Amino acid sequence: MLRSLSVSTFSLFIILTGAPKAFAANPCEGKHGAEPRTLFDYRNRIDLAFYNLVPGNYQTPRLGGPRDIELQQQARDNAYAEAFSLTSRLGLSYQQAMPHYLEGYRNLRSRNDQSILRQAIKIYREWEIIDWDQCKYTYNVELAVPKVPELGGDLDAAVREVLANKIKLPSGRAGEIKIPIRNLVETLLEDPSFRERLRAKLADDRFKEDLRYRDDDTQTFLGQVSRKVLEVSGYPKGQFKVNAITGSIIRQSLLPVVQYYLQSYTEVEVACEGYADQLRISGGIRYDGSADLGALGTGAEFSPGARKSGGAQTLIRTNDQLSVARAYEGIAALASALGRQTQNSSLKLRYSGQGTEEAPKTDNPAGRKIVFRISYKRPRG
Repeated sequence: MLRSLSVSTFSLFIILTGAPKAFAANPCEGKHGAEPRTLFDYRNRIDLAFYNLVPGNYQTPRLGGPRDIELQQQARDNAYAEAFSLTSRLGLSYQQAMPHYLEGYRNLRSRNDQSILRQAIKIYREWEIIDWDQCKYTYNVELAVPKVPELGGDLDAAVREVLANKIKLPSGRAGEIKIPIRNLVETLLEDPSFRERLRAKLADDRFKEDLRYRDDDTQTFLGQVSRKVLEVSGYPKGQFKVNAITGSIIRQSLLPVVQYYLQSYTEVEVACEGYADQLRISGGIRYDGSADLGALGTGAEFSPGARKSGGAQTLIRTNDQLSVARAYEGIAALASALGRQTQNSSLKLRYSGQGTEEAPKTDNPAGRKIVFRISYKRPRG
């Protein structure tokens, strides 16, 4: 009698409560195909002429029940972490900024706080896919990362004012001018008015908040301003993208020089030379850019909008190749600033790697640099 009652009671319990364990183990049972869903789509707001697209994705199984919500959040964070990791391997690190971006993206989803959308790295689109056949969930993101990062309006203006007339412009029927970017950085840092404006900006709460979202190199550079003697060095180890200070110098100082010669001469060639130190490259540096990494010495012509065929990825394995990548990104930054002026038939853009310079030590930050050369001939009129 007691046994009969126990079986009946258990049967009644199953009828009333169902079988949650069986449901959790088969959350996709009876469903087929894939179910994609767009979460954010800002493609119509972003001009890809000024941004690189960086993807990230992460896949997780569907387990059923509340656990799926936790796994989906982990998938989002892991997809973004992959995208930021890829961004760093593409030549400019945002690892310091990544936690702040992740927090901003969570706030965008949870309470529609759109303040993150004004920062340097933009969401291009986000979408999720539930694969019922494989019982898996995939989160996908595409980030729009600036090709040339910016300092910001006030500081860009300060760069323009400080460096105005610092570059001597030779003339005559033909000639060449050499412009080492590192020398212009030194000029900026030695200028009391520029350092004072930097200090004023760093005392501004809004600017300090925005600074957290800048690339690592720019954060380090601007964070030095309180020092009495600022250390000027070249690119960080393995980096080939231009940072915000170099980008600002190209736009505010180099661009007007190029425009002057275009207005004055019918043939103008701008070449960017890249250099590296002798520090050994271990394992290779991922490179998805469009440079011909064999363009050493005389180099190669730069074609705006050129893309590698087949989307092939490459590893930079030598300092010679790294010097080429730096040269290419330097001339690409100038081309971005020139915009439609790159179509001017009087203008040619080139890039070349110059390899390594003789230096007393292998790790030589001053040897990691870019230099611009502007040659001109045939005056107008």
